[in-house]
Amino acid sequence: MSKDELEQIAVELKDCFACNLSKGRKNAVAGNGDGNAKIMIVGESPGKEEDEQGKPFVGDAGETLDELLAGIGIKRKDCYVTNRVKCNPLGENKPKQKELDACQKYLDKEIEIIKPSVILLVGETAAKLASPEKMENIHGKEFSYKNIPAFVVYHPSGLNNKNKDEREEDFRKFGELVKNLEIEN
Repeated sequence: MSKDELEQIAVELKDCFACNLSKGRKNAVAGNGDGNAKIMIVGESPGKEEDEQGKPFVGDAGETLDELLAGIGIKRKDCYVTNRVKCNPLGENKPKQKELDACQKYLDKEIEIIKPSVILLVGETAAKLASPEKMENIHGKEFSYKNIPAFVVYHPSGLNNKNKDEREEDFRKFGELVKNLEIEN
């Protein structure tokens, strides 16, 4: 891993105007965490707090993610955390295909630099990297993305609804996958 290469992505993102999301952002949100991580977490897109702070998975969703990871023995500091889209979709809408396409090169470069052993795909937009099916059909399942095991879970921001048990079970299954792959975190 090259810390310089990851820092270069952050610099490039600041100067990225490839889609309309750049017009409304405060910060383009580069990934962060352990540059030698075996576990890469890919979320959907930055929310309001992420846009403010310039970091992925902060605020309530980040705290919930940290708790879910801790519950399966994984520390966030040992992971590399990023998003599929690097700017906040205005109005908290789902990113459009043009926006996904504009950010794909950054995610691809992060994966190339980190070389994770497993990728946790968090939320529907991230899950589409592994499968075009609806979330209710693919959550809690293992796929492959770029020849890397990839596991799909619901986004932690929705944990207060009726699917809370399913989400916790998905993370439990992910923990089992990490153990079965003999990934040390």
